[in-house]
Amino acid sequence: LGCLIGNTAFSAVAGDAAIAGRVVHHYGRMQAAFLNALQNAAQQGELPTNEDTDILADYLVGVAVGYLACIRSMEATAVQRYIEVSLARLG
Repeated sequence: LGCLIGNTAFSAVAGDAAIAGRVVHHYGRMQAAFLNALQNAAQQGELPTNEDTDILADYLVGVAVGYLACIRSMEATAVQRYIEVSLARLG
């Protein structure tokens, strides 16, 4: 599903309101899933107390979407570095 949604979001058909709505809905579901996981982690003391889980969930959606774009256009080493830095942000 991710590749289909990613391809759709990056293509010309995203100008279609119905399709754009599906893409936005999918990204909203991703954000909600990340937010739920982050809030659980915060409740268990696995995140710093000053971490804004809403902002971090948006960031993770961006990382996921960015990864889809990078994997199509960057060398494997650069993609690996991108992932490592993104994961380090969570540490």
